[in-house]
Amino acid sequence: MQPLLPETEDRLIDPGETPHEKTHRSTEAERLRRAVLDLPDELRFAVTARFWAELPLAEIAQQQQISTVGVRKRLQRAYRQIAAALEGESQ
Repeated sequence: MQPLLPETEDRLIDPGETPHEKTHRSTEAERLRRAVLDLPDELRFAVTARFWAELPLAEIAQQQQISTVGVRKRLQRAYRQIAAALEGESQ
C-alpha cells in the first residue's frame, strides 16, 4: 500500500450520489410518505408500526386488538393502496 498523494486524490471520482440521484431519492421518499399518509387510519397504523417502528406482527395485533392474520390482511390492503397511489402519480 502507498499513501494517497494530494495530486492523485484530486483525480479520484467521488462514489457518492450525484445531485440528480439525491433529488430522485428525495422525491420518491416524499411520494411514498404521501401515499402512506393517505391510507385509512387502521392501515396507516399497521404500516408505520411494522416498518418505521419495526414492531412484530403479534405486538401490532395486540395493540389493535385483532389477530396476526388480521394484521397481515391490513398490510396487504395497505400495500395495494400504496402501489395504486404511486402508479397513479407516475401517469
